[in-house]
Amino acid sequence: MVCDTLRAMRRGGVFDQIGFGFHRYSTDAHWFVPHFEKMLYDQALCVMACVETWQASGEEEFKRTALEVLEYVRRDLTSPDGLFYSAEDADSEGVEGKFYVWTAAEIRSLLPEADAALFCEAYGIEEAGNFHDEATGQATGTNIAYVAEPAAETAARHGLGLEALAERLEQCRLKLLAAREKRVRPLCDDKILTDGNGLMLAALAKAARAFDDEGLAARARTAADALLEHLGLEGGRLLHRLRGDVAGVAGMLDDYACLAWGLVELYQTVFDPALLRRAVDVTRAMVAHFADADGGFFLSPGDGESLLLRQKTFYDAAVPSGNSVAFFVLTTLFRLTGDKALMEHADRLARRFAGSLDERPSAYAFFLCGLSQLLAPGAEVTIAGDPDAPDTHALARALYSRYLPEVAVILRPDGDAENIAALAPYARYQQSVDGRASAHVCRAGSCQPPTTDPQIMLKLLGA
Repeated sequence: MVCDTLRAMRRGGVFDQIGFGFHRYSTDAHWFVPHFEKMLYDQALCVMACVETWQASGEEEFKRTALEVLEYVRRDLTSPDGLFYSAEDADSEGVEGKFYVWTAAEIRSLLPEADAALFCEAYGIEEAGNFHDEATGQATGTNIAYVAEPAAETAARHGLGLEALAERLEQCRLKLLAAREKRVRPLCDDKILTDGNGLMLAALAKAARAFDDEGLAARARTAADALLEHLGLEGGRLLHRLRGDVAGVAGMLDDYACLAWGLVELYQTVFDPALLRRAVDVTRAMVAHFADADGGFFLSPGDGESLLLRQKTFYDAAVPSGNSVAFFVLTTLFRLTGDKALMEHADRLARRFAGSLDERPSAYAFFLCGLSQLLAPGAEVTIAGDPDAPDTHALARALYSRYLPEVAVILRPDGDAENIAALAPYARYQQSVDGRASAHVCRAGSCQPPTTDPQIMLKLLGA
């Protein structure tokens, strides 16, 4: 079901086939006609879905889609500091979608005749146009590019191999993209918001480790450093918004939860204990200033603006709720650090949620992800070894190339365990074996003998 939906989204008009990235939503049941706005949070969540689907299925289309979305974010939504803008509008020159749609004549004017014919066939471009105005139903004479048929069918009809077809279509895409860049662009909402940036940080980190991509890891690290520099305060406190050089607005629950999530994911990608420390600091500040004694978290801090009512929202909408992300962060950090206080807050939150979950589970999808992590037979893996050694890398690769959502991973460096042991005391004694990188697999506080063999490690995890 997930694979089918993601394929339909990637091949439909809701995905920008020329410049990449997902539009905000589809206005029809076939993922064809989008609302053309592009939101940062949609890119982040779709990347994470594609990464995890690739890990579970091994299908390259999902990896390629994740990388394409991240390329769009790099090109059009990234600030000079490596942070991420909020959105691009749907309209340009007062017309929704004008930047994105094409006439058949435009494509013929930009591409050689044979390439234009091939592109129009592959991407459903019609002479009369395939795009009808959503409100009036009137034909616009323009086209939304979408994948009109499986590539194998197009390739066979033209006597091309799949690689040759992909190369020709890619050259066409690049020419059209260059031409499109000369159009009047939709307005970019260049606010940098902590919550949205936290989501994108998590997406970049997950993609970097799944695809073993140092470039993506470097982008994530740059973003994390800039976020903490510009929007982080003493004691784990956060600001919400940065625009230009001006930061302001006290952070809300979503800012704390999402940034902590991004830092947790990045720690498990690059294994810098300083990132785990900052994640813990932000999470403890979230608990100190947003927690309700009855369970769950208020949207606003207790020392913030005086309000008639401090709201507490649980349901997941276009983005996961702050409470859902907080629950996921609390359970993950408990498993990474062993800090029982974090688990106590997660338990109270789960109990507070229970009635709502029972009534309408579909409204709490991301909270259920955290609950699955808590209730499933999960495991913690400590990799002990030289962080730069090939055998350490081999153990990490074996873990991250598979879909193992209930597995939390830390690295205990040989010769310098104090930093990680200060955060996760149990790791102090989980050492490498005979100078070789070793995996310590633990479940419910019970650890198996360490192994240096990636396949044995996976067998212990049931993978």
